[in-house]
Amino acid sequence: MKAQGCRLERESIYAQALRDLYDYTETPSQVEEKGLRFLGNELGDYKKLVQEFADNLGCEPSSEVVARTLKERKSLKPARIIPYINQVRKIIVKIINKRIVGVNPKYSTKVIETPRYLSGVFPSGGAYFFNYLTKRPKQIFIATTDPRRDPHTVPALLINLLVHEEYGHCLHGSNSAMGYGAKPSFVEMLGSTLGSAVSEGISFQRELQFQDYLNNMPDAKHLTREEKAFLKSCDHLGGFETVRKEYTFYTKTWRMTRFLRVIGDARINSGKQDLPDFIEWANKETGLSRSMVYFQVFPAHQGIGPGYATTYAIIGEAIREIEHAAEQAGKDLVKFNTYASSQGFTPRTVFESRLWEYVKT
Repeated sequence: MKAQGCRLERESIYAQALRDLYDYTETPSQVEEKGLRFLGNELGDYKKLVQEFADNLGCEPSSEVVARTLKERKSLKPARIIPYINQVRKIIVKIINKRIVGVNPKYSTKVIETPRYLSGVFPSGGAYFFNYLTKRPKQIFIATTDPRRDPHTVPALLINLLVHEEYGHCLHGSNSAMGYGAKPSFVEMLGSTLGSAVSEGISFQRELQFQDYLNNMPDAKHLTREEKAFLKSCDHLGGFETVRKEYTFYTKTWRMTRFLRVIGDARINSGKQDLPDFIEWANKETGLSRSMVYFQVFPAHQGIGPGYATTYAIIGEAIREIEHAAEQAGKDLVKFNTYASSQGFTPRTVFESRLWEYVKT
């Protein structure tokens, strides 16, 4: 890419793609400004967290080295990844349903290994919806195990992937199809880039919601049976506190990644910075590995088209703001999240305006 160049030549269409494909009111420069602000707001705390992990692990204080060290010491073998996800999801779905977002009684999702021919655009995992115009929707959660990509192999990171893909994307599709927390119209159930943008925002925020839950786990007297089972499942992984801290590290690492996607989306598609230069800048700015930046910014997202990579962080942060307002207004957050996850595949501005209305009523 350095030798031959890799311009996408999207400068003339990028602003239109943001507006028409993903319902953005921001200009390309405003998108970049938001991405830089999001990154700046959390980068200092993230670097402190990296330093804390480096001290405990006895390694160099960079995100790349910490992530590599955890992977070397804690990775599951590829054949164990899908079984582990299936094991822990049976417990976590009940916790999610009680503490974070309602799960409709007919919810049905299957977990499979990402087929090799899809692993280039799903370097870590993904989700598919089927039959969602019927009353018998089904979802597939794919988890990548191919070591040539960017697979998740550490249990705490696999929990992060599970929360994002299944209780973000898959549950959004299922709850919407079943009209569980809201009653989306037929048109609102038609899939499009507009709806995928909202789903990414929901899934991005779901990771943080689960982190907040882990940080504020109920005391022993108020634990449910499933929560006790989850705590026990952490025993062979170093204990609950170890899993909680590792989940926090990975969740915050993914937040850095999603903020980089916003900045990269704006810069690369506007012709402001080419991909090799952006990868070098992102590596120096955050400490994330060049490989992770490449796989998580470029082929899986710019291959889909301009604007898509931005959807996670900007819509996710908007949901975070509205959720905070809902909490301040005394709303039940499980009901709020269930409502938000049952809206179908609406455009961003419609989705956000409905959530604000919910807060105000």
